Amino acid sequence: MLTQTDLASAILHFDSHMRRAIDGARAVQLPVPQTLHFSTRQLSATRIDALAEQVVTGKRNEDRDASFLYLFRLAPDNAVPCDVMLDSFLAARARQEQDGYRGKKNLCRANAPGGSSDVVYVGRSGSPRERLKQHLRASGNGTYAIHFAEWAGALDLRLVFQLYRFDGIGDRTMQVVEDGLWDHLQPLLGKRGEQ
Repeated sequence: MLTQTDLASAILHFDSHMRRAIDGARAVQLPVPQTLHFSTRQLSATRIDALAEQVVTGKRNEDRDASFLYLFRLAPDNAVPCDVMLDSFLAARARQEQDGYRGKKNLCRANAPGGSSDVVYVGRSGSPRERLKQHLRASGNGTYAIHFAEWAGALDLRLVFQLYRFDGIGDRTMQVVEDGLWDHLQPLLGKRGEQ
């Protein structure tokens, strides 16, 4: 049986690890991102593959010590109002919840709009090329993602994908960076949390 001393020691140990991770996050220098621009109206299989080919796989030897954080943002020239985008997304989620729906129930969650946020999603992946494809494709597999092609093809939603490569940062420190950005940017879709 656990004792109160066990609990107190566990919390003290966790606090020590988190303080080190937060101190590490404070020292992180933001790298220049790789940036891709696209419209959801143009998300054919060929276009998705062409976009993904521009992104690192995350599987090369030189990527072994790298962490990849990414954002989807509304582009400055996007003319689709945020509420129209969210309505389309929520309608697709509602379809997945209907009785008799036979496809995958794998759209990420929607969040309450956080002020004037233009950030659609904040995430992290060890395989950024494959993760980008998951977000862009329709929801044919079981992985939770945005699946833009599933619900945004008719909208001409204009987006920017930004990929940041961080080298030599431990997993806990990278989680602090990701969660801090998530809390600050308040993305419209997705969830905050440990990998």
